[in-house]
Amino acid sequence: VTLLASYEQRPALGSTGVRTADSTDSRDWIAHSLLLRPLPVNSGPLLSWSLDEASWTGAAGEVLDSSGNALNGTVLNGASTANSAPALPQVNSQGTCGYGTFNSTSSQYVQRADSNLLDLQGSFTIGLWVKPRTLPASGLMSILSKDENYEFHLNPSGTINWWWQTTANATNQFNSTTALPVGQWSHVLIRYAPGDQRIYINGSLAGQASFSGTPLANSDPLQLGADQGAAGRNFNGELDELRIYSGALSEAQCAGGGAARVCVAPAVFQR
Repeated sequence: VTLLASYEQRPALGSTGVRTADSTDSRDWIAHSLLLRPLPVNSGPLLSWSLDEASWTGAAGEVLDSSGNALNGTVLNGASTANSAPALPQVNSQGTCGYGTFNSTSSQYVQRADSNLLDLQGSFTIGLWVKPRTLPASGLMSILSKDENYEFHLNPSGTINWWWQTTANATNQFNSTTALPVGQWSHVLIRYAPGDQRIYINGSLAGQASFSGTPLANSDPLQLGADQGAAGRNFNGELDELRIYSGALSEAQCAGGGAARVCVAPAVFQR
């Protein structure tokens, strides 16, 4: 918290009139009022997909956004859910619960239509759990894409490639220094601030750049597991707990970005 106070001068005994304070008379000043003001903290996510619905059918908006912004997603080409091997196993009702599973040969992904909330041009942070079933033989395997605004992928080496364009028509990209293992969950987080871009893997800094410029907003959809129709880039494996924030999270928040949450069993409705 921040402490704000105002003061008035303590009159000297037997004196009248106004005294002028100097560095020697601090004890002659008394507190008049005190205010406690919380320090600003990062707001909640713009988008929060837990990906733990009991099942997906392809119905519009069935991938639920718990951020309060109603940025629900729609499943394309038969992506499904599972809960047998989450990133963080459930302990005392805490874990990462269910997750989405994607098959690249069927071009499966989740999509959300464009929203101004997802057009990120200042500082922002995006994080999720990633478990590749395979790595691309060549080219890129897409994790998340809003095309020119922001997108990140897996390289054939397993490193993360983060790519974007700017309003000044510059194209920027860089790779992580750490690779994701096949068949294992890793938490991937990208944090953008002007002149300071960072990739974190499992809470540790795994790549940094210092590009200037403003990311280019667009009207493209947000796609999880695909890259705007780019052939051969669909994700193959499991993804979970997608979070998008409008600010640059702190170092401590980046380190704890893959924390467990309360698992709630899907509701069962009976006639």
